[in-house]
Amino acid sequence: MAKGKGRQKPASRSRPVIVFDPCNPYGSGPNKNGWHADFVTDDWEAFKKLFWSSRECLAVLDEFADVCEADQKQARMIMRRGRHQGHDIIVISQDWMGIEKQARGQVNQLFCFRQRDKYAAIEQDWIDAAGISDAVQRIDRFHYFDIARGREPKRGVVPHKKHW
Repeated sequence: MAKGKGRQKPASRSRPVIVFDPCNPYGSGPNKNGWHADFVTDDWEAFKKLFWSSRECLAVLDEFADVCEADQKQARMIMRRGRHQGHDIIVISQDWMGIEKQARGQVNQLFCFRQRDKYAAIEQDWIDAAGISDAVQRIDRFHYFDIARGREPKRGVVPHKKHW
């Protein structure tokens, strides 16, 4: 970690990271609730203001299905037009179908972890096209499939503390 102006940020990162985490109980600011980010907030209005006023950030939106339910229009705009700000966007959700349909259509890569039958069936357009619907239900904890349109799925493992 590199220090600068009273806050810490990862030394190797070359672009700002902004995070909307509705489950963050620690208020707004850098490096909150386990996120190594320049700005983390649970305040949707503050996140939107920063998102639209900044450029070339990595924007992470946790519990994105809930965001879509609460503010469908803005969620769709972020997914459709965020790239015009130069942002890369990561959305996190356990409810694929809860993500607004047009926002889902903007997704170009999916990291799929172990799933119950109902979710594997719901994500049929991604998973069955990749031919891995059965495998998704049987993969080990911390393992995933990296699925992108137009290429074979890749299998991976998330580094976990017990392996460090």
